[in-house]
Amino acid sequence: MKSKSLLIVLLLILIILSFTACEHSTDFEEDGIKYREFDGATSVLGFVDEENSTKDLVIKGKTNQFPQYYVWAIGFYAFENSDVETVTIEYYKAPYNVFHTDSSEMLCTFEKILDKAFKNCKQLREITFPKEMTTICVESFWGCESLKEVTFPWGLQKIEQSAFAQCSNLSVVHFDENFNFLGANAFVNCAQQMTLYMKCPPPTVDGEAFSCGTQITVVVPQQLFEVYSNHEYWGKFNIVVE
Repeated sequence: MKSKSLLIVLLLILIILSFTACEHSTDFEEDGIKYREFDGATSVLGFVDEENSTKDLVIKGKTNQFPQYYVWAIGFYAFENSDVETVTIEYYKAPYNVFHTDSSEMLCTFEKILDKAFKNCKQLREITFPKEMTTICVESFWGCESLKEVTFPWGLQKIEQSAFAQCSNLSVVHFDENFNFLGANAFVNCAQQMTLYMKCPPPTVDGEAFSCGTQITVVVPQQLFEVYSNHEYWGKFNIVVE
């Protein structure tokens, strides 16, 4: 009997918590884009009307409406299979205490592009990232076959598994100085010849990031030439000084 009563109490607690979570979530629309605000963090859900959507997508760092919301991420599957051709994610610094009330420092609120956000966007040819975003998640740009060149921002640290897999024409990639982790198959089945511009020390690689047989040239500053050349993973590629 006690076990049954305890189970009922636990179920009631879960139900209450579920309703409480829902109360903190707000969906809204602006400029043809759907958003979700949850406990101070706002993510992009996708287009309001897929058939009449823009091909030149601009994600603002904050919304125009009142109260203003600060965009933290592009959500799971947000623009998957869309016909978008260019993407610009605007940089905006929000007050640090939007998320952390114990500090008055500043924080760039946009942090991540979540799983499969732009998967199979076959017309996508250009991406502009905000300078302090940190992570590109699993299969975010899988199958974006019109991409030829990508420049990652200063703040990017991590590219997860298969993020740019099957981008068959992607041949030039620029990594900035804070980058440190490359997931398995991150650039598998991209162009047969790739040039990587690396401002960072050799990133950790989870398994194999590129297709077997891809001819890869890694362009590095003079001071990083030796460490790349002698690296267990990166040293197998053609290392040249910029």
